[in-house]
Amino acid sequence: MSHGQTITLVPDNQVITTQRAADILGCRAHSSSSSLRGGLMAHHRVGNQRRIYLRDVLEFAKKRDKERLSALDLLARDAFEAGLYERNVFPEGGSEE
Repeated sequence: MSHGQTITLVPDNQVITTQRAADILGCRAHSSSSSLRGGLMAHHRVGNQRRIYLRDVLEFAKKRDKERLSALDLLARDAFEAGLYERNVFPEGGSEE
């Protein structure tokens, strides 16, 4: 709050739909449902519909982001070790920015 950012308080047991989970994760509802079926994210059923605790979606997103950053670090390190950065040249009249 001291940095001017918004803070939202939600109950620890807040339940959301697969569509809302998809919105939070930035993917389609089908993709979030596939993650549920694959056991990548905890969920429960209410009738014939899947429901997810918000805390589980946020935990999944944090883990996914960490894995993505690790993969990008590995790719960048491999590219650097292969000398790919040394071969980059700017077009004539170009600059770094």
